[in-house]
Amino acid sequence: MTPSQEEVRKSAEEIVEEFVRLTQDLPAVEEQYYLGGSVNITRPDGEPTSSETRTEFRNRFLSTAPGSDEEGYIKVEVARWVEP
Repeated sequence: MTPSQEEVRKSAEEIVEEFVRLTQDLPAVEEQYYLGGSVNITRPDGEPTSSETRTEFRNRFLSTAPGSDEEGYIKVEVARWVEP
C-alpha cells in the first residue's frame, strides 16, 4: 500500500469506529411492515360532476399549463434531447 492509501484506510477506520461509538447508546427500534390486502384501490363511482364544475376545473388546469391552443389543447415543449 502506498502511504496515501494507508492514510485513507486509517481515516476510514477512525470514522467507522467513531460512528459505532456515537450510535451504541441509541435505543433499538422495532420496525413494522404492513401489506395491504388490496393493491388496486378505486373509489366508487358517484354522481357526475356538473358542467360548471368541470369548466372551472379545466380553466384552472389550463391556467397552470405552459400554453394552450385555440381548441383548448395543452401546448408543451418536446424534450430537446429527443430527435424527431
